[in-house]
Amino acid sequence: NTTNITTCDASYAFGGMTLTTSGMYADTNSNVNGCDSIEVLNIVFNTGSTNTTNITTCDASYAFGGMTLTTSGMYADTNSNVNGCDSIEVLNIVFNTGSTNTTNITTCDASYAFGGMTLTTSGMYADTNSNVNGCDSIEVLNIVFNTPTSASSTVETCDPVFNFAGQVFTSSTIFVDTLNASNGCDSVHTYNIVLHPKVYGDTLDIATCDFPYTHNGLQYSTAGLNQITTTSTVTGCDSIYYLDIVFNETHDTVVTVSDICESYYVFNQDTLTASGVHVFNFASVAGCDSVVNLHLSFAPDLTPQILVNQFVLSVPNTYNSYQWYSCTTNQPISGAVGNSFAPTVDGDYYLIVESAYGCTHQSECVEFRGISVEEYLFANITMYPNPTTGKIYMTFSQEFDYQILNKVRVMNSLGQAIFESSEITSNKEINLSDFQNGIYFVEFSSVYGNKIQKKIIKQ
Repeated sequence: NTTNITTCDASYAFGGMTLTTSGMYADTNSNVNGCDSIEVLNIVFNTGSTNTTNITTCDASYAFGGMTLTTSGMYADTNSNVNGCDSIEVLNIVFNTGSTNTTNITTCDASYAFGGMTLTTSGMYADTNSNVNGCDSIEVLNIVFNTPTSASSTVETCDPVFNFAGQVFTSSTIFVDTLNASNGCDSVHTYNIVLHPKVYGDTLDIATCDFPYTHNGLQYSTAGLNQITTTSTVTGCDSIYYLDIVFNETHDTVVTVSDICESYYVFNQDTLTASGVHVFNFASVAGCDSVVNLHLSFAPDLTPQILVNQFVLSVPNTYNSYQWYSCTTNQPISGAVGNSFAPTVDGDYYLIVESAYGCTHQSECVEFRGISVEEYLFANITMYPNPTTGKIYMTFSQEFDYQILNKVRVMNSLGQAIFESSEITSNKEINLSDFQNGIYFVEFSSVYGNKIQKKIIKQ
């Protein structure tokens, strides 16, 4: 019996053998008849195929055997070959990924080197290279170009020492100040600093009759150096010069002469007779007018007017001093220095007084023909009741001037004073109740030194 076999197996069992090679093989056995039974085998070994592929890819996926691979590893795909045996495709795949790196840059530079390019404009830029796996390495650059700012200005000052931006300047110069702007870039400001020094002018010598002295609308009343400061219309800074002022005597002078006793006053060879302000103009050695205002006042005429009564001469006005004189001898009367005078001798008399203004005035002579003081006192003073049992009273006649009395006292018969008073008024009471009965004498004293006594009986 002949059998034809085509197999994809690697071996085949036949007649106790394990066949691995294509060919004709015979296996002889005994059949039921005891004869040889030969089994002839024509065998063909068809082998399957295995193909291994190694792939490294930068793609994110790979199509294989109807699959979409995304992960590195070993994959197999089995098919039938032309012999009808398995054809196995083995895939060893490695996925290498590319890289993308994004960088954000803000720069104050005018240009930036990137990927062989020189960038000058803000934007997004990409640079593609190969990484160590041979895949794309993409560098993405987001760049913003911030430009620095710059400015310049001129600063002018009148100060000799100028503090500015943390610096001290004593002369004109160029100063560059660098700051950070709001965009993070330098802000450069160039300052032209100009220091205007003060200008000192000449000293002007001024000799003036005016006081105060007026210069450019301002008044000056201090002699010597006076500083004048003016402001320049160009720089706005001060210029300084000095006025050396000499004031010549031109002041108005006030002279006051008061209470002149004479009837005239001589000033600057002028005879003045009226009170008031008299103005005199003089020229000083410096040629300036000098004005004297003479305030002149005459003392009033206080010539005393002598009053004559029965026994006394007097004047009603009050003076600082009094002196009575005899018109016959023209000599002062000793002790007669009051505002009244009781002559002891008939005659003609006059009075010289000094007024409150310090002036001396003399009265005219007056004739005196009168009685004695004692007679005058005795005739005008009355004591009652007399006799008395206790109290007595003094009364004066209506025309009597009791102010010439300066003291009253009561004496007993032994001449001892039992009462005394300098307070003298009309109806003054004297109380003798506490004294013994007897004879008493009431004594009156005048300011002229005259005295009288009146006898009182107490019962």
